[in-house]
Amino acid sequence: MNLIRIGSQYGGWIIDDAEYLHGCTMISAGLGEDASFDVEFATRFKATVLLVDPTPRAILHYLEIQKELGKYGNVPYSSTGKQPIAAYDLRAIKSSQLQLLPFALWNKRGITFFRPPDNPEHVSHQIFEFQSEKRTETTGSFPVASSTISDIVSVFCKFPPTVVKLDIEGAASSVIEDMLLNGIFPNQLLVEFDELKIPNPQLHNKALQIHALLEKYGYCLSAQEQFNCSYIKKAISLG
Repeated sequence: MNLIRIGSQYGGWIIDDAEYLHGCTMISAGLGEDASFDVEFATRFKATVLLVDPTPRAILHYLEIQKELGKYGNVPYSSTGKQPIAAYDLRAIKSSQLQLLPFALWNKRGITFFRPPDNPEHVSHQIFEFQSEKRTETTGSFPVASSTISDIVSVFCKFPPTVVKLDIEGAASSVIEDMLLNGIFPNQLLVEFDELKIPNPQLHNKALQIHALLEKYGYCLSAQEQFNCSYIKKAISLG
């Protein structure tokens, strides 16, 4: 195992720098306005990255990146969640390597509702069905198309994804359960457990249940940065 960290201080992740990553496909859910990890991953491994995010500002960020392909990054990364496009080294990136899928990744397909963050400066929206707190206001929520990982794999992937990254504001646990149930087992899984940010024993227990489920399916925790957990697939053990 050769653990490395790629991406900005804000948006980076720890992965195992394995040979099988070269030329692979990654499903990266939760783009926001920091594509540093995705861009560096695509460059380093000549990989295809499927970016899953229907947030308007994320879509705009993606379109701005596409316009600057071929250019060298000439400013440092920001320490915030909003990266200047000029911070990305896009010299070696082909348009086909970064593909945007404007869906909310969820455990069912259809229409769901996105709720905006309390702070309008922030970009990350939340699926309305995920209740981190008992809030009833829906001001600013808007409908978006939702999709499952299995649907994305069947339509957009020639091969099963080698890496799945889930930074989706509390929806990751439900998506992981659905992913495993449908027999999708990426070699590496990167997940932000938003449940751990909230002082709620029930939500903490949910995150621990998902961790135990991943261990049951042969995943081991290889690295952790605050609420970001990196898992590597070893062997399935369902006994």
